[in-house]
Amino acid sequence: MIGIKKRTLHLILTVAAVVAICSLLAIAYATGFNIKIGGVKYYVDNNQATVVGYYREEASIAIPDTVVFVKVTGIAKEAFAEADFLVSLELGKHVETIGEKAFYRCRNLETAILNASLLEIADSAFFGAAKLAAIDLPDNLEIIGAYAFANCQNLVSIAIPDKITEIRRGSFSECDRLVEVTLPEGLLSLGDYAFNSCFALQTIDLPETLVSLGTHVFYDCQELMAIAIPEGVTMVRTASFSFCLSLRTVSLPVSLTQIAGNAFAGCLSLTKIELPDGLETIGAGAFTGCAAVSEIELPASLRSIGDNAFGRMNSLEAITVAAESADFSSIAGVLYSKSQDILIAYPVAKPGSSYVVPASVTAIRTNAFNGMFANVDGGLRSVDIPATVVEMGASVFLNSGLSVRVALPERPAGWHYYWSEGAGEVLWDYDND
Repeated sequence: MIGIKKRTLHLILTVAAVVAICSLLAIAYATGFNIKIGGVKYYVDNNQATVVGYYREEASIAIPDTVVFVKVTGIAKEAFAEADFLVSLELGKHVETIGEKAFYRCRNLETAILNASLLEIADSAFFGAAKLAAIDLPDNLEIIGAYAFANCQNLVSIAIPDKITEIRRGSFSECDRLVEVTLPEGLLSLGDYAFNSCFALQTIDLPETLVSLGTHVFYDCQELMAIAIPEGVTMVRTASFSFCLSLRTVSLPVSLTQIAGNAFAGCLSLTKIELPDGLETIGAGAFTGCAAVSEIELPASLRSIGDNAFGRMNSLEAITVAAESADFSSIAGVLYSKSQDILIAYPVAKPGSSYVVPASVTAIRTNAFNGMFANVDGGLRSVDIPATVVEMGASVFLNSGLSVRVALPERPAGWHYYWSEGAGEVLWDYDND
């Protein structure tokens, strides 16, 4: 009888101890606690664990599926930032988020195996992982943050999963060796600087679903040879394709209404530009430095042209305008306003050693004669300006060295102080009769 009582008491005490331990664990799980396992620090809270850092430098780290009976669901902000010792990484199957700068500047990280349930790679998560040559993004991934893989200098190829609708700002910028990019149908937007300075990228197919291209999106992609912008895109933003030195062909959609400033500046290999009907605006410097283009025709829909839009186009012989245009006209290849009172741009390679500005002109736009130095053999040498010109923009003769003869005794108040910057000799009170 006494033995039975003892066993009963022992059982009661054991149950009580278990209940007490479970209660303590429940309180701990509810209020949160830190734990260290296998060189990695975790924070456990609300029945889930997050990797928050490390306490031992290990070249290879495998995040487990669970710790202390709870799922490991995330990698915290800056958990392994600048961990130069890290060479390989494998995530447990329950990880859903990789936090901001989680593996920032892990310069020696060569291998990163991501899990199928991963949903988000946050801003700058793998920024500067210079030795990372390849990474398979899981099908369920929904978010790639800004600059997530920027400056991954060894990354050669990337395939974007189908659930991604936006490539955010700078996500793959400065990936020097990136040569292959696969974008999914369903992608709506390429953010600012998305593939900026991907020097080795030669081709990329933009999906038909794309409706937005950010500024500087392919800026300085020096090996990019061709681009077809899909229907639905209405704007090529600032410097989107600037200094794409190998770009030879560009297909612009009918939906396009605006080409922003410097959009194609410095595209030295581009030989032809077909502007779509419906285009309304060309920004300042949009095609400046497109040295291989010999002729450009402006559609009737065009309403606005920024300064220096066609400057330093060394092969440009003529700028023509659709006869139906309500805003612009062309006289022998020189671009004017419709009423021919504003001289907008003189093509660099137009034949002839001298040019007499018509008496109908009252204003000459900034950089109108920019780049005449390029036409050194038998090209323009002098420009005569009539007394009717009362407005003159800045640096009208930049990079020209032209001799300028003016039928006025002095600079009118409406002429910019630096109007003649880049010109050669300036002769005042000149009478070309």
